[in-house]
Amino acid sequence: MFCKLAWILSVLLLLWPTQESTDLGKQSRRGITPEAQVYAASKAAVVTVFCGDAKGSGFLVDQSGLIVTNAHVLRSGDPVKIKLSSGTLHRAVVLANDEKADVAVLWANSSLFQTVKPIPLPSPSDAAPFEGERILAIGSPLHQELIMTVGVVSRVTADAIISDVNINHGNSGGPVLNLDGKAVGIATFLDPGGNGPGVSGIIRIEVAQPALSRARAGLEPVNMPEARPLPRPRLESLTEEEVLAKATELKRPESPFIKAPRNFRTYIETPFTSRRMALEEVKLFERDWKRTIGRRYKSGNPPKFSPRTSAFWEKYVGEITDPVILLKIIPWPQETSGSQWRAFFGALVGASTPKTFEFRDDVAKVEVCVNGVPIEPYALIKVLHSEFVESYGFTIRDRAYGAVLQLDPVSFHPDNKITLKVWKNDRKDPDVFAVPESIQKEIWAPFDDWYRRLPESQRVLNSGF
Repeated sequence: MFCKLAWILSVLLLLWPTQESTDLGKQSRRGITPEAQVYAASKAAVVTVFCGDAKGSGFLVDQSGLIVTNAHVLRSGDPVKIKLSSGTLHRAVVLANDEKADVAVLWANSSLFQTVKPIPLPSPSDAAPFEGERILAIGSPLHQELIMTVGVVSRVTADAIISDVNINHGNSGGPVLNLDGKAVGIATFLDPGGNGPGVSGIIRIEVAQPALSRARAGLEPVNMPEARPLPRPRLESLTEEEVLAKATELKRPESPFIKAPRNFRTYIETPFTSRRMALEEVKLFERDWKRTIGRRYKSGNPPKFSPRTSAFWEKYVGEITDPVILLKIIPWPQETSGSQWRAFFGALVGASTPKTFEFRDDVAKVEVCVNGVPIEPYALIKVLHSEFVESYGFTIRDRAYGAVLQLDPVSFHPDNKITLKVWKNDRKDPDVFAVPESIQKEIWAPFDDWYRRLPESQRVLNSGF
């Protein structure tokens, strides 16, 4: 009897799940997929491209610093910057630009890529992309940077690949790779769907070969862009609570502005003034809510007014609190001389005449000087302003270029003197004006606590020159 009980007990012990057997039963099914391997090997060779107000992607194809992107990313013709996977910003120049094929080739300093392996291109002996083949795109769409999306080839033509791989604005110019890690195409366009997500358009890499050949022929070492990094927003961000608290303390609910240069107004915006204006909009909307919706509920409870609330995820979709100051140089319309004469003669006979306005100038170039020394802004974007308004007493149908500059807040430190030089149209001499001391102090005050948090070594302005 004892032997039988011992035998049963030994069997139960063998069947009882141990910690080791439990762990084996729960063994993860996760694994390194081919897509993950390609992404890990390729992402360092993908860059974010900035040109004017356009943002796109590009990828290194040659150790000499050649980068392929889309021509439409460079359409503004402004200076080009690239952002590496390390986060640093650098200059790049355009060596080849084939607008018909929508392909461009940039050149950056080769020393930036000493430890980066270029993305290989298919050889003539490689099989062409085929329907059903898995591919992946790497780029910087929307408010994201260097992310991967995957899909399959849906259709192949002589010069394009149609796919369900998810690409958006900002993916343009980025590489589309097969599972061998070779760039088979350039993410270029989206065919949006009405009731569906749409499909993606990819230029086959063969289309870029003529532009690449011209670019390689134009490599002159003396013209290589500098390797020095360009200024970028500081890593010490403002907190959401800090921005909200200081926004409510501002004396005025709008951004301060300067009536300069001639025929323009220069507005100065910060995260604090932007939040204050947003708060004011909420107040106005709440007032209108009570005046419209609320008036219909005399004795009951009207639908509750729910203002937009902040959320932790906003930093991933563009609602950021970077310590940045914006200078917005906006064209200001002026009454035409013909309109003034009509008004004059109309007044003589007691008649009222409609006024006609127009823009007088375009911004061609802007230079910001701190204590007499030019500084490199984080960004300088030329912006086209359009006004098409016709009413009984007012008419304007015109366009003009303004500019938006992003600056380091330290440039507004009270010890500094800020001067702007604005070149207009094709004139040789700029309009020169200084930021008034009173406005500079007003702009600086909310940044003071942020500035004091900076290490002593970072309290200096990086001029970028």
